[in-house]
Amino acid sequence: MGRGLVIGSYNSVEILIKRGKAFYSYALEAIDRGDYDLVLFFLEQAAQLRLKALLLRLLGFAPKEYVLESFWEF
Repeated sequence: MGRGLVIGSYNSVEILIKRGKAFYSYALEAIDRGDYDLVLFFLEQAAQLRLKALLLRLLGFAPKEYVLESFWEF
């Protein structure tokens, strides 16, 4: 079942890492402003992008989108 997966390249990994670093930087700026709800959002985005980059590098694919059906399988 290949739905929601993206085949990537080294360039895609680097783009994901770069975007993750940007979100981390935004989180640090939000801390300085006291916008703690935004800090959490930016850190979550940074973590997701870094994880996607790692999966893409190691496995050759990473989730492209959430599949809501999987959340209801509990």
